[in-house]
Amino acid sequence: MKTVKNHLDTLADRSLEFPEAVAATSLYYTVTSRARRAREDGERGAVSIEQAIITIAVIAFAIVILAVISTVVHNLAGQVTTPSVPDGTK
Repeated sequence: MKTVKNHLDTLADRSLEFPEAVAATSLYYTVTSRARRAREDGERGAVSIEQAIITIAVIAFAIVILAVISTVVHNLAGQVTTPSVPDGTK
């Protein structure tokens, strides 16, 4: 559990830059720590449940990262300039 707290503390420093990524990472670490605790308790089926939860968390994390990248690209797209050739053609 201390590892999760250390990861979240590290991300807290960057929370203003990428809040979506921090939220997704926080969710990922929370879900995986719960799954580990369930497996340690000896519950049957915890491994398959853990795999399903981790898969869902990874997919959600990937979607959030894709959204962040898409937003950054969209915001910077207007700043790209195309140089012109001296003879007037592009």
